[in-house]
Amino acid sequence: MGIYFPIILIAYANIQGALSTECVEVDRPKTRIFPSLVAFQGNKVPFDPRNSSEGNYVSFGLRVVENLPKNAFLTFDSEHIIKLDLNGKSIRRISDNAFFSLSCLKYLTINNNSLSVLTWKTFDGIQNLKELELIGNKLTELPDKAFTMMTRLKYLDLSDNILYRISPFSFDNLSSLHYLKLGKNRLVYIQPEVFNPLVSLRTIDLSFNKFIDSGSEKWVLPNLEILNLSGNFLRNFDTSLNFSFRSLQKLNLSSNYLTKLNVHSLKVNFQKLTVIDLNHNYWHCDDLASMLHYLIDNRLRIPSRNTTQINEMGIDCENTTQIPFDFSETTTVAIPSSSIIAMNVTALNELKIEHQIRNLSMKNDEILLEISGVRKLLIFCLLFLLFL
Repeated sequence: MGIYFPIILIAYANIQGALSTECVEVDRPKTRIFPSLVAFQGNKVPFDPRNSSEGNYVSFGLRVVENLPKNAFLTFDSEHIIKLDLNGKSIRRISDNAFFSLSCLKYLTINNNSLSVLTWKTFDGIQNLKELELIGNKLTELPDKAFTMMTRLKYLDLSDNILYRISPFSFDNLSSLHYLKLGKNRLVYIQPEVFNPLVSLRTIDLSFNKFIDSGSEKWVLPNLEILNLSGNFLRNFDTSLNFSFRSLQKLNLSSNYLTKLNVHSLKVNFQKLTVIDLNHNYWHCDDLASMLHYLIDNRLRIPSRNTTQINEMGIDCENTTQIPFDFSETTTVAIPSSSIIAMNVTALNELKIEHQIRNLSMKNDEILLEISGVRKLLIFCLLFLLFL
């Protein structure tokens, strides 16, 4: 109880602040541009549109704000700010509670900065946030409860970082989230329980990561409608498995290393599917022709973007079957002369190393859990001895 008491107090304070402030959003919002953080902190003009026509969207003209201190945005009437734009400011560090005064904030963009670390208190105080963008930063992992106070968040974009690990409870309390974008990262594996809180998720973008096997059959996402797995290293997508997302409408498997796909079970398990993207894989032309005819007969739309002379209905294919690559210890890379996807040995070796790191990381997590259990047991024994 002692550990969670400060969290409860902070949450209570935030809720009280939100209840006491009426957040006003206008049809034609105006943006106020401040030359510096100091100028912002010295502001004397209201942000509430009922008391001022200056606007309650905020951005900054300065180029660099490397560190955002605690209560960085505390100023006169700052609780009425609706949107904060911090794009391209070379931000390296955000102190805990930096946004604490922005109780009405709904849109926050921190794109194209140098942010590398988040904590569970980075976004304290902005419990009304609906959209958060952290595109193009240097984040390598997401900690537990990174967004735990954002119970109203609907859109989260973490694209174009260098994420390789997402902690099991990173998305705790995000039950309202509809859109999650994790494209252009270095993810090779995501523990299934990571997605458990995302009961309202409609769209997930995992394109251009390092997945060999997505493990998506283990995800519990009952309302998922769009799944983007393009640009990975998938060699198999077993459509006969028991997927939870039976409402799926769009599936993107393009730019992978697929050679086979069970289209019959695809239609059985994803009955609401209307669009599937199969471009830029390693299909054998005869197999591809058979798959496409079946999918078209079942009224599925199949985008086509042929890049070679050999194709079926505008989708690239091969007349000879070759396994694109193997991840065994003695890897031999077989790349067809008319390769659909260019890939060199160096990139392949890097990918193997990343998967080895993934395995070490998983083992490390198991060790930490065991250590945590031992610590709890020792504490219990000490308490028991004290009360004897």
